[in-house]
Amino acid sequence: MKFSRGNIRGLTLIELICVMAIMAAIMTVSAPALTGFFKGRSLYEQSRRFLALTRHARSVAISEAAVADIWIDTSEGRFGLNIQTDEETADAKSLEYSLMDNQHFEVDAQHLDADGKATLRFYPDGLMDGDNPEEIILLQGDTDEVIFRKTKSGIGYAIDEGGDD
Repeated sequence: MKFSRGNIRGLTLIELICVMAIMAAIMTVSAPALTGFFKGRSLYEQSRRFLALTRHARSVAISEAAVADIWIDTSEGRFGLNIQTDEETADAKSLEYSLMDNQHFEVDAQHLDADGKATLRFYPDGLMDGDNPEEIILLQGDTDEVIFRKTKSGIGYAIDEGGDD
C-alpha cells in the first residue's frame, strides 16, 4: 500500500482542543482524591522508614557489639540513630531523618528528657532496653496516625494493626 501526502490524516485543531478539555476536566475532578492519596502515602512511607530504622539499629547493635540508640525529637520532628562505640567511625554510621511539616511523634512523657527527646536503646545481645517506650505514635495532622508497639519478644517494634493483644 502506497501513501501519498494527500491521504495521511492527523488531528485537527478542534479535535486536539476537545481532547485537552476532556483531560483537564478529568484532572480537575480527580486532583482532590489524589491529594489525599499522596498525603496518606507520605505517612505510610515515614512509618516504614521508622520501622526499618528500628530493625537496622538492632542489627547494627548485634554486628558491631555496641549499644545502638534511636533518638526521637518530638519537638523538632526529627529522629535518628547513634551508635555508641569507641571508634572514631561512630559519627559516620549515624543517621538522621526529618518528618514532613504536618507530621510529629508522640511518646509518653515519662520517656522524654528535658529537651523533649526519647531514646530507644538496643543492646549487643539483640534485646531492647526494658525502659524503652511501650508505644510510639506517628501523627499526620490531627486524624491520621500510625502506632508502633514493642513486640512481645522484646527485640523490636511493630506497627499496631488495630488488633487487641
